[in-house]
Order: sequence, then C-alpha cells, then structure tokens
Amino acid sequence: MSNLIQQLEAMRKAANLSQEDLATNAGLSRMTVQRREASLIDPRLSSVLAIAKTLNVKMSLNHSFVQEGVFWGNHPVLVRRCRLLRR
Repeated sequence: MSNLIQQLEAMRKAANLSQEDLATNAGLSRMTVQRREASLIDPRLSSVLAIAKTLNVKMSLNHSFVQEGVFWGNHPVLVRRCRLLRR
C-alpha cells in the first residue's frame, strides 16, 4: 500500500496542491490526508479512490491476491495489487 500512497503523494505535489487543497477537493479532512501520507493510518479504499479522482487518476484493482512480504506478527499479510493509470 505504501507504494500506492507514495505515488498519490507525488502526484499531489506535481499538481501543486497542498494537503489541505487535496482534502477539500476530495471531501476529506486535512488530517486524513496528512496522516495517510505519513503512514500513520491505513486509509480506506473510499479515501484512496476520492484522492485518485481528485488528482484525475484512474485506479485499476487486480483481484488476485499477492504476498508483498508484509507481516502482521509472524503471519504474512496478503494485499490486493493496485495500479494507477493516468486519464
């Protein structure tokens, strides 16, 4: 997920949007955007989709699960793979 978040953050900066501007346009709080970019929260899919839409980015979800080498305790976490596509 962090790669996706990093890509969205880079797109926000490339669009010269502040976190507050992005949050307002996406219908989110500034704290949500700030905490998401700082990896303090695991964002909801709805938040990620709202941010992508605001940045004029189409998201494609691959429904196959892949292991990303992420662990919760001793258990591997399976994560859905996401791709960002410019409109």
